[in-house]
Amino acid sequence: EAQSTRKGSTSSLLGLNRTTLLSAGVVSGLVLLLGLWMWLSPSKQNADTRIVDKSITASSTKDRKQNSKATSKGASSDYALEFDGETASVDVPTLSYPGTGAITIEATVIPAEGNNVAHLMTLSGGSGKGLLSLRILGDTLQGLSGLNQQRDNLQASSVVRPGQRLQVAFCWDGKETRNLFVNGKRVQAALSKASRAAVKPQFTIGRDGSTNIRNEAGFRGMIDEVRVSSVARYENDYTPPARLNADANTLALYHFDEGRGDVLKDSSGNNHHGKIVGAKWVKVGGESSEREVIEWLLSMGAQLAVGPAGANEEV
Repeated sequence: EAQSTRKGSTSSLLGLNRTTLLSAGVVSGLVLLLGLWMWLSPSKQNADTRIVDKSITASSTKDRKQNSKATSKGASSDYALEFDGETASVDVPTLSYPGTGAITIEATVIPAEGNNVAHLMTLSGGSGKGLLSLRILGDTLQGLSGLNQQRDNLQASSVVRPGQRLQVAFCWDGKETRNLFVNGKRVQAALSKASRAAVKPQFTIGRDGSTNIRNEAGFRGMIDEVRVSSVARYENDYTPPARLNADANTLALYHFDEGRGDVLKDSSGNNHHGKIVGAKWVKVGGESSEREVIEWLLSMGAQLAVGPAGANEEV
């Protein structure tokens, strides 16, 4: 009887050990799976997503989050206009610049690859009058300003990166002072002079508004938020507003809230509504903005590579 009792106790102990070992194995498996999932997760701290196409490299995960529209808290729209760098534009024939007084043009943009000579926007009074324009030449941001047939070029190098969200501004007091800003920082820029081409007396977004369409240099990328002001709005570094607002100095303001149609509405109250020609509405922003921007870049011919942060191997 004692021997039977010992056998029963041994069997129970063995059963307990099997159960314990089985439970421990399950827990270990779950821990392993959890660790694997965290390692593969896009939020992995040591991971970096890179967009590669003719030297395109997107920002790090941290930078992309900072550059996403999630930083524009308070914005009521998740839309932008996509420009193809060829025929797409927004034309505002009711808004022009006679060349008298201070002026500022500013916008939020996401450039694609291939902007060798690309006008973000141009405000002109026509032949012999004022001109103000922002354009991209590779990694360079250039502000053009002038009167009559002369033009001054204010140029800041190594400030533009394809796929990066930028808030750019160009201010001119109408005389000698000109300043370029990128994400609220005044950038070092060199000044040169050149002759100017004939440009339509209007405000043009996405192209330069040249009277000869063959000479037009279009922007390739997205534009969201544009404001034109009758003052040199910034002189020193500033904190870019989450959403541009209208005030007494605003000539035109575009939030790109529509998401459909061929009219870009002016929210300044001055009724300088724009005609959308060829540009396409795209949905951006919110928690999925990072993914959508990457998908958009891929659609424009970029290639995606995932590797450890700091990796600089060729793809």
